[in-house]
Amino acid sequence: MFDWHSFQLLRQKSTLLDFFVIAAVVVVALRFNLIAASGTGIGLAMLLFLREQVRSSVVRRLVHGDQISSKRIRQPEEKEILTAQGAATTICEIQGNLFFGTTDQLFTQLEPTMHQCRYLILDMRRVQSVDFTAVHMLEQIEATLKDRGAHLLFCNLPVNLSSGQDLRSYFAQMGLVHADTLSLFSTLDEALVWVENQILQEHNLASAPTAPPLALHEIPLLKGLETETAFADLQAVVEERSYRTDERLFRQQDEGDEIFIIRRGAVRIQLPMANGTHRVVAVFGRGHFIGDMAFLDHHRRSTDAVADSPTDVYILSRKRFNKLTDKHPHLGHKVFARIAKALSGRLRHTNAELSALQEA
Repeated sequence: MFDWHSFQLLRQKSTLLDFFVIAAVVVVALRFNLIAASGTGIGLAMLLFLREQVRSSVVRRLVHGDQISSKRIRQPEEKEILTAQGAATTICEIQGNLFFGTTDQLFTQLEPTMHQCRYLILDMRRVQSVDFTAVHMLEQIEATLKDRGAHLLFCNLPVNLSSGQDLRSYFAQMGLVHADTLSLFSTLDEALVWVENQILQEHNLASAPTAPPLALHEIPLLKGLETETAFADLQAVVEERSYRTDERLFRQQDEGDEIFIIRRGAVRIQLPMANGTHRVVAVFGRGHFIGDMAFLDHHRRSTDAVADSPTDVYILSRKRFNKLTDKHPHLGHKVFARIAKALSGRLRHTNAELSALQEA
């Protein structure tokens, strides 16, 4: 019945209770019977499990909107507003089991945030189970935020937990997720995009879906150059093209030296995975450019580019642009300097996000 190696559990303070469970099972077996010993072992193991769950934190990460953003690349003036309003958004990633033993802990950790933020996003991807007590607590959080005019958003709700529970259906049955509100999103990125759009609309900076295509001189990359004589030659070498939703602009490993400047719509950059799926890296909207890596180094495409909505673009070939810069060198210097500045800004933003996620 007894493994002599179990005495090693006495060497560390953290495993003393585990040794106590073993000892209790042996004592009950000798004093009564094996059935009673089995019941004792199971009961004590359940108590230890509950104790461990209560002591461990169900909040894996807590960050704000000025530390993390959606994959949609924004214009500098939009980024400035979103950074300034970053404290209005809180993203909380929850883990483990939400039950009567952990609800008070979660509420205590979120309570200071509930009285400050306007958008609270709960990322449920790592949740393993939810009971009625936890749902009631989430309803209290929603009511508290609603009284302040704030919003509670859910994302990454598991369809099937290890227990077989369908969390989305369970939340709907309990009335926590309302059909007439945008409180449930498939991914964290979708939730962040919705929140960012709400903030930008308040500052009249959100691009309308029906906005007309940008003219060449309105593109931020080329803005201010239209007064130069070289601009007419630039217009002559730029090609216009339109894409339907989900139509590819280019694929990974394609050859090409063109840079794509988005006049209208949006393009998502995605990385193909070995299992046949893909991971969205970024989404570029009106006024941005993509394909800059191949434009600069002449190598094959490293990702896929797919129209996220009906999209109009300007296409500028590096070969044509080189011929243009032979005639107008100063134009090439200005364009390359602006590309470098834009890429530097993207890299700095990515570094800041990675640092915030690492420290959270």
